[in-house]
This record gives sequence, structure tokens and C-alpha cells, in this order.
Amino acid sequence: MFVFNALVPAMTSPLLYEPMLKIDHVLFVDDDEITNYLNVRLVQKLKIANEIKVATNGLEALELIKKKRKAGENCPNLIFLDLNMPLMDGFQFLETFSQMDECAVPPRIVVVTTSTNNKDLDRLQHYSFISGYINKPMTTEKLQRVLGEVYAGK
Repeated sequence: MFVFNALVPAMTSPLLYEPMLKIDHVLFVDDDEITNYLNVRLVQKLKIANEIKVATNGLEALELIKKKRKAGENCPNLIFLDLNMPLMDGFQFLETFSQMDECAVPPRIVVVTTSTNNKDLDRLQHYSFISGYINKPMTTEKLQRVLGEVYAGK
């Protein structure tokens, strides 16, 4: 279970999260092209990922994961997942993903959404493998906060 708006201990640096090593592979799953562009640029600016991929819905994300595994590659280490998308929304992705055994090392999943619907937030509590939550738009501060929470102690 994850906690919304958890506090991150103060650090000596102005950044909340300073990666010792880059995250190998980040996957954004969102149907909005502008959001994807901005989020990818943010991750590139912070230099926290070796590889960044984008899927525009849950089905495309699952296919990308299966394709990587079939090629002998690892699953993404970190997935940023929107909830409201066509074809397969974030909840359908989570349900299908939870039944897959494609990933030897399960990725950390951070939900990134505009939804403030309590029903959506309650539904997310049922997925123990969700590592965090960001309310759109993603900013440097929000990203650093959630990465600090997700990778605390790593």
C-alpha cells in the first residue's frame, strides 16, 4: 500500500532526489502527446533515465513490455501511468499487468493523473504494487518527491 502526499525527509541538497545511478528504463503511459512531450523532456533534463519510452494507452504499454521480454530485454524499471486513456485505461492496465508474469523484476508504477475522484483513489489502494501518485501536471518538485519516496533506501 502506498501513502498519498507522504513527507520526504529534508536533505542537504536543494534537490529532493539525486540519483546515484540512472534508472535504466522509464515508460510513460499517457494518451496526451503534449503531456508525454513535457514529461519526457523533464526526465531528460534531470538526467535520471538511460532509456525513455512512451505508450499512448495501456494496451500499447503491455505490448511494449511483452516485446521487450521476447527480445530478452528487461521490463521498464519505472512506469508512469495515466488512468484515463482510450482502448485500455490505467485501471485495465493495472488489472492485466497484475496477472502477467512477464517481468523478472517488477517495475515500480507511479500513477500520474488529473483525477481527484475519491473512487479512483480508493481503487488504487487495491494494487499493492503501485509505488506512488502524482497529480498532473508533473513538475520537477513532484517528480523529485515521488522518486525520493519510491527509491528511498535504494
